[in-house]
This record gives sequence, structure tokens and C-alpha cells, in this order.
Amino acid sequence: MPFWNAGQYVDAALRSVFRQSVPVKEVIIVDQGGSTPESAFPDHLRDLNGLRFIASPQTTPGKARNLALAAATGDAIAFLDADDLWPLGKLERQVSALQDHDLVGGFTRWFTETISGDALEPSPTASVCLLMPLLGACLYRREFLEKLGHFDAEFVFSEDVDLLLRACESQGRILALRTVELYYRKHSQSMTHGYDLARDPHYARAVQQSLERRSATGNHRGVHGLASYMEPTSQPNPLVGTA
Repeated sequence: MPFWNAGQYVDAALRSVFRQSVPVKEVIIVDQGGSTPESAFPDHLRDLNGLRFIASPQTTPGKARNLALAAATGDAIAFLDADDLWPLGKLERQVSALQDHDLVGGFTRWFTETISGDALEPSPTASVCLLMPLLGACLYRREFLEKLGHFDAEFVFSEDVDLLLRACESQGRILALRTVELYYRKHSQSMTHGYDLARDPHYARAVQQSLERRSATGNHRGVHGLASYMEPTSQPNPLVGTA
């Protein structure tokens, strides 16, 4: 979990992890601090059981995630940004499916409202878009990530797109669940606030490199459902229970 300026959100993110029915062995925080005391990692959370910290100056998300991967000890790896949430049941669904696959994906639900209390669910009246893929919506075998070569630390944005494109090009066993497996928070202090995909040179580079690799090897393997979009819906997790 890369952490930067997310002090007001990280408590909810961690609660969404530890409420999972499948126990989480460790959560590795790559702590890059905050620009104000309020945005730094809260002191009262530092003693939570299962947290491990790596202090790091502000760096690219890809490098931060590579630091966490190098320190991780588990065979199954999941990612979560400090301002996002995991839906209830995410690990139960994906750990079960990972027994026969290298990567298990799912849809992402975007939300903008403030979430309070213990529910950790976006409002059922909020309009949402469901999109695949996003890094935090997936669960990965560690050995599969190692074969892919981890994250390209030169990307400032779209390092997740680059990794998932390489996953799709591989011979890995990929499954895309028809369930919402990540709640992605959009807010004014997010790194991607005001982000324009069409103008992002990092995204263009990730796609261009993928096309070049495919052209060089004659690889025309599809993305196995990992690139999908659904129209907005008012249901909090309308796809749970389907596959």
C-alpha cells in the first residue's frame, strides 16, 4: 500500500482489508509521509497487528510497489491504495479462484461521496461506473508477478496498465470475475485528480510498448475480459453472485 497524503482515508482502507473473511497475513505500507501533519499516516494506526512499514521518500507508485513486493512473504499478492476500499467478500471470492489461476480480476466501482461508519460501502443511491481492469481489483500469484518482472518504476502514471498488459500477453491463467472487487475513491487530493487519460504520455507508452511486443512475437492473445465497461448503475455491488 503506497501511502502519500492519505491520512484521512487510510483508516477506512485498512478496516476494509481486515474485515475480510480470509485473514490477511501482512499489510506492507510504503510510507512516503504527507505534506501536512493531518495528511501523514496516523500515529494511532501504527501499532495495528499485521502492519509493516517501509519508509521511503516520495517516489513513483511503481517503485513504491516494488519495494513492498520485495518485502512481502506471502504467495498471494493484492494491492490497495490508501484512499480506496475492498468490498466485503473480495478475498473469499478471489482466493478461491486463484487456486486454478495466476491472476483473478474483477470490476471497479468509482465513488466520490464521504463514507462514514462501519459499513464501508458507497451509497446505494450513487451512480457508478464499472470498469476493468484496475490494479487493486485483482489478486495475483507472487510467482506470476515475478515472471512478469514487477512494475516499471519509470512510469509516473499507468504503471498498472503496463503490468496488466504484460500479464495479458503472457501465458498466465487469467480469470475475470463478474463481481465488483474494488471501490475507487475520486477526490480532490488524489494523485489522479484532473487526470486526462487521452493526454497521458505514460498510458500511450504502455500501449505502444505492448503493441510493439505483440508485433515482434506474433502474439495475438486476447485480454480475457480484463478490459470491460458497464453502464452506470445505482446498485452497490450489482454483479456479486455472478461469474
